[in-house]
Amino acid sequence: MKTYRCWIFGLVAILFIGCEKDDSYSSKVKSVVSSDILPYSVKIQTKLDMPSVSESVKERGICWSTLENPSYPQASKTYLLDQSGENEFVSTITTLRANTQYFIRAFAVTESGTMYGNQIQVTTPDYLLFNAGVKYGSVTDNDGNIYKTVTIGEQTWMAENLKTTHFQNGEPIPNITNSTEWNLNYTRPAYMWYGNEKSDSIYGAYYNWIAASDERNIAPKGWRVPTKADWKKLLDYTKHNSIVLRESSTAHWYVEGYYPGSNDTGFTLVSTGIAMGDYSSGLNMNWTILWTREGDVNAAKAFGALIQLRDADFIEVQTNHGYPIRCVKE
Repeated sequence: MKTYRCWIFGLVAILFIGCEKDDSYSSKVKSVVSSDILPYSVKIQTKLDMPSVSESVKERGICWSTLENPSYPQASKTYLLDQSGENEFVSTITTLRANTQYFIRAFAVTESGTMYGNQIQVTTPDYLLFNAGVKYGSVTDNDGNIYKTVTIGEQTWMAENLKTTHFQNGEPIPNITNSTEWNLNYTRPAYMWYGNEKSDSIYGAYYNWIAASDERNIAPKGWRVPTKADWKKLLDYTKHNSIVLRESSTAHWYVEGYYPGSNDTGFTLVSTGIAMGDYSSGLNMNWTILWTREGDVNAAKAFGALIQLRDADFIEVQTNHGYPIRCVKE
């Protein structure tokens, strides 16, 4: 039986597959990881160098997964290339998630079996994908953090989630990281980071409603935490269509091909989930909740703006839940 020696060179992902006839089968691997990786896609250049032998390549492509050694066709995702055309081609893996580790291998299927290239490991970066066609302004919060702002209709909103740790008067907001203390904290302001890992740019801080509604004002000067009326004005303007509010990539939304965001408004909303002390859930899924100022401290209930894949509306939640804040200009 014929056997082949196979080697693959990868520059992520630039993957080169070569095979030569030999008496024994072995694989030689050499790879270099490129830094040119987006949080939602990776460009793949593949060169398939097969000698003139009796066996031809039946199928070829790239397979990838969050698990090691992805294989075709068992991998969670496979890009099966068109069998026509030249043996050198460029393709793009899309619908990746931000800040996620992936394993990628090229493959070629012949009569003797499936040959794989070396496994390449990449981690997608994490950053917001703003709308390049929208004119943004800026605002500085109580900690000196600078945010993009965007005008939608008659309102001007922050285009990023708030991450200040102080009120306007300079007094600090308590940082509570223990679930027991957080869950019992219905009357004191508090904030935390998702998973208790500080986020400097993407998800912002997670505040309880007491912090969001505190009279010392958590928002930058000249801004406020939105009321239900503020949110209603925005949602009415966009016809409650969340697609135009959401970041236009799969990096921070679990859409699986359904209802991807367009970010036509430039609002650049990401899916943030919920955080309460050392409990966090729902990050990068298919919903997000942001605080309004409306609530009842005695009933421990407050309103948030619920943004899902296709629509947006209000939801009543507990005041000790931790959610992000988007401020609106006064």
